[in-house]
Amino acid sequence: MNKKFIFSILIAFLAMFVYKTADTAVVDAANPTKRFSVEISFVPVTGVMIVHKQDTFILQHSHNFPVPVTGNVYFGTDITIDSVWVEHRHEGLETSSVTAAVGNITSGSADFSVLLEDDCGLDHSNALDCSYRILVNYTKEGQPYTEFDEWFTIHNPATAHEDLMRISPYQMNMVLVGNHFGTTAKSIEIEYKYDDEVEISTQSVDLDGSMSFVSVPLRVSNEASKLHYRLKAAISDPEDSAGVDPEKFVKYYPYHANPDNPSETAWITVPIEVSTSVYVSDDVREVILDNEDQRYGETSVSFLHEGAIEDKTITIKEGAWTDGTPYPFFENPEIVKFYSIYSVDPSVSDVLASSVSAKVTLYYGNVQNIAKAVSNDAYVAFWWDGSSWIELSTSKNNPAARTVEATVGNLGYFAVFANPVRADSEHRPLDRAFRPGELVEFRNLSMGDTVTIYNLRGQEISKVDSGSQFKWDGKRDGSYVETGSYIYQIKVKGKVISGSLVFYR
Repeated sequence: MNKKFIFSILIAFLAMFVYKTADTAVVDAANPTKRFSVEISFVPVTGVMIVHKQDTFILQHSHNFPVPVTGNVYFGTDITIDSVWVEHRHEGLETSSVTAAVGNITSGSADFSVLLEDDCGLDHSNALDCSYRILVNYTKEGQPYTEFDEWFTIHNPATAHEDLMRISPYQMNMVLVGNHFGTTAKSIEIEYKYDDEVEISTQSVDLDGSMSFVSVPLRVSNEASKLHYRLKAAISDPEDSAGVDPEKFVKYYPYHANPDNPSETAWITVPIEVSTSVYVSDDVREVILDNEDQRYGETSVSFLHEGAIEDKTITIKEGAWTDGTPYPFFENPEIVKFYSIYSVDPSVSDVLASSVSAKVTLYYGNVQNIAKAVSNDAYVAFWWDGSSWIELSTSKNNPAARTVEATVGNLGYFAVFANPVRADSEHRPLDRAFRPGELVEFRNLSMGDTVTIYNLRGQEISKVDSGSQFKWDGKRDGSYVETGSYIYQIKVKGKVISGSLVFYR
């Protein structure tokens, strides 16, 4: 029995049956934007085969994301493809069609591709699920025919929200934010439970006609090690759309794997932990310690240049006084308000290359003095040098995010303090006259500040900074200056403070 005869028998056998196969990925609760895999339909009876590669995100985070529909149509030599259509609909509503361009007709195959966008009927302001199928119009032996796929469903859960990643064991607080899409909804319900509990608690957030929502701060149980939550919205009155199943108007985030059984809805699990660790390399150069209040920013460290570090695990840890973290007030008693402290491990000597910097962003949380918080210099970052807290002159307060950013050349311990308002006298030296063997010290200065010494003729004599700990020994180029008066200029936080000194032998 030759190969040609066997092949003819197989073709004849296939022509007697209709084969339908599908390999559609299950929704992954831990990754709600997981892509679907390939769905393929075979219709060899009529000589037309539709190969449809579905590659679209489940519409949860980006509700204006156009849905790409692409694939191929394979057909016999006696068949002419007239058009390929993508027909789609919302649940319970009218069907509309979009014509897909057909091109590259070669050797019995045709490619098709189309985007289902809002103007094509995929209206994301309507939170109902959307379905579509592919239709092929063709001619065989002068007779028109149509072949089509089954309906493929895209779930539109009506709520966009970025998952909470962590809850601080010190703050034990949770505030969620997000956006609601769809027809009018009066509220978003936050359903939550702790650890392996079965009982579900609910918090309701009034939308007041707005698309965005901010939950009421939730005090997390001190006995919990993790929290599970999900969002639920009743998007419309079922009477507004006759014939639509009322359950279609109840939408969850994340979308549940079984739309007919909301009890199977996936939960977002949030650990209650003190730190986060990321393996950092040239490809991944940022570590984020999530803040449990989504209204504001996070604590993070990012390495600004390729080659800044060798591949290494970097850990950001929120500080506590029981874990060896240096307590701020003992070293800086003049700083009256301390807000937060973090450690970035390992230290700079093990991580940063020479002349390479990193950016730290430190979350300082809720503040009592809101008027002060909006000031650009209300809060500043400090770095622990092993013996004292050093103010970082590159600090920039972001009151909207409740964070302070600073560019640093050292890792280790960082803290956020309320920026003290200092009088000029607090920077001047306590003694105006000194002699050889003594030092004159300029006070309450930090890295980036400078002091320049001039003689009475305006000639620069010396310059001191953080490297000399803002102390002058009365020398110029290694030798003591002449007895007399000298002028100093302190440059601190953008202002200049001038005064005079007397050096005598």
